[in-house]
This record gives sequence, structure tokens and C-alpha cells, in this order.
Amino acid sequence: MDALAVFFLTSVAVGGLVYVFVFPILSGERKTEKRVASVARSEPVVRAARNARAAMSSKAR
Repeated sequence: MDALAVFFLTSVAVGGLVYVFVFPILSGERKTEKRVASVARSEPVVRAARNARAAMSSKAR
């Protein structure tokens, strides 16, 4: 009976580890994290608009 309990608990533990490492791949969570990180890294809108205006004014000269 003890061997059955140890087998069951080991199976549950291994299943939990597989779930933790495989679920983000299957759910697309990694892609979402990469998209959020890329948006968070982009420069603020004010700075981008300022750079665009500076580029346009330098082309006009």
C-alpha cells in the first residue's frame, strides 16, 4: 500500500512540474509577455512626436 501512495504522489509531483513548464508554451503566455515587454520598452509618445517634428523641420531646411 505504501508503494502505491509513493507512486501516486510522485506522479502528481511530476505532473505538476510538467504543467508549470509546458503550460506557458501551449497557452501563448510567452508571446504575450514578449509583446508587453516590447511595448513597455518603446519610447513615450511625447518623445516620439518631438523626434518626428525635429526630423521634419530638418528636412524642410
